[in-house]
Amino acid sequence: MEHSNIKPRIMVLKGRGKGHEDVFARLSNAFEVVTVEDISQAVTMLRGQHFDGVFSETSDFLPIERETVRLQASALLDTLGEGVCAVDGGGRLLWANQRLRDWPEEVQDCVSNTCREAMEQFRKLVDRESRDDQVAPHLMARTMSLTTSDDRIFEVVATPLIAEDGHVAQVVGVVREETASRRIQQRIDAIDRAGRELVRLDRERIADLEAADRLAMLEERIIRITRETMRFDHFRIRLLNKKTNELELVFAWGFGEKAEHVKIQADANGNGISGYVAATGRSYICHDTHRDPRYITGLASARSSLTVPLVMADQIIGTFNVESEKPHAFNEDSRQLLEILSRYIALALNTLDLLIYERYKTTGQTAEDVKQEIAGPLNDILTDATSLTEDALGLSPSQQRKLGEVIKNVRRIKESIAGYSGAKRPGIVGKAEQKEEDPYLAGKTILVADDEETIRTTVRDVLSGFGLTIDTARTGDEAAALVAAKRYDLVLSDIRMPGKDGYQIFAAVKDVHPDCPVILMTAFGYDPNHTIVRARQDGLHAVLYKPFKVENLLTELRKAFGAPVENKTK
Repeated sequence: MEHSNIKPRIMVLKGRGKGHEDVFARLSNAFEVVTVEDISQAVTMLRGQHFDGVFSETSDFLPIERETVRLQASALLDTLGEGVCAVDGGGRLLWANQRLRDWPEEVQDCVSNTCREAMEQFRKLVDRESRDDQVAPHLMARTMSLTTSDDRIFEVVATPLIAEDGHVAQVVGVVREETASRRIQQRIDAIDRAGRELVRLDRERIADLEAADRLAMLEERIIRITRETMRFDHFRIRLLNKKTNELELVFAWGFGEKAEHVKIQADANGNGISGYVAATGRSYICHDTHRDPRYITGLASARSSLTVPLVMADQIIGTFNVESEKPHAFNEDSRQLLEILSRYIALALNTLDLLIYERYKTTGQTAEDVKQEIAGPLNDILTDATSLTEDALGLSPSQQRKLGEVIKNVRRIKESIAGYSGAKRPGIVGKAEQKEEDPYLAGKTILVADDEETIRTTVRDVLSGFGLTIDTARTGDEAAALVAAKRYDLVLSDIRMPGKDGYQIFAAVKDVHPDCPVILMTAFGYDPNHTIVRARQDGLHAVLYKPFKVENLLTELRKAFGAPVENKTK
């Protein structure tokens, strides 16, 4: 076993004693000896150098021990992450640990001034108390904030040191920089205000807006708020289609078109970070896209990303994905802030009815609930009115007419509610009676493509009564084949079907018959994969959001076939 040749280092204080030369010589054989002449020199060297031991006369040992303890305490204070200082009555900095000395001189001056102000408050408080009933120093501690010229924020906890005669001799200050935490709090407050703006929507204002218009309004708010509060320039929101388990793109900001059309399932394996987040409900920070196997190319120049789940009533409804061109651009603070904002976004989407994929089912259920609630009262009114009419003795002709109107109104209400019941006519509401031949509709041939049988049969039954010939298709592929084989006067297609989607059917129609008008239907509250946006840019005639009224369908058909648009303004 090898032994180290390094000797322990000791300090030998010669002091006032003589005749110890032989002792010093023997110590030199076993130790590296550093000799000093007096206590002041010893204290100076102890402050700046390391020694394994001190050798001195008994009379000199006590002051050296005190200095050693003080140095150890000072070293301990220097390891703290907080600044510690002692300030005298004139505001002069008597001592500071290393942390405080490392801060700029401006910070030290601000701390001194703050402690001096605290001392003046302590003195006033002590002057008001009798010496027999003084307030304990730890109860007199004051917490104050200070801000430097470069907007750094510090918190100072000042505690007085009370001398034996009862006056405040010094103030001890503990200083902590709060810049980062305060700024995070400010951003949280800003996000909270922005979130409240997102969900504070004027119901009357949005009542008459189509789903696409409501989404455009919300999209504008989300983009503005996300850029202002989070300072993000590349982000996108996807909603989960629980029927297909696919994450549908609602909108994206700062991404290329290629990234917008990536197909992603809510699956933790093989579907990138967004698929993982949607499947697990856990946020995900990708510090380096070049090293993370889960990352699927989004922004072409992305080096890091952050993805959080959109959660509504403890259900995952989608994802919020942010990307940056810098590696390690996101941390835990970013994650927590984006999760707060995403909660508000989920609420806003729900408020605007943009989360309901099969909206006609919800409408039908609501109508059915209303129907059940008022069925009893309506039946009572109808029974009483009919009974009075049958026993019309003593009623004047005007009273009999009034009762007749009541009966008609009650029956009309019941029929109207039944018409809105999704169980009978999902996706299409009401009915239209043809009183005379419609020259714009009669003789036309149209294709109706929808994977819901009730939609196909209801539209066929309604339109056949107006003299139109109706072909139907159950899938996108079937519709595309019919379009290729036959010329139609108009194509009415759902956006989301098995096989080809609405935009592909629209494109197929325009390839073979550029003048054939196309109307798209959707039960989605938003525009999956920007189908409607792209189709409108290429000449789409109209969009019908389920549930739609029969009269709305007839109006769009007439417009497509050249009927003049009615001017409702007087």
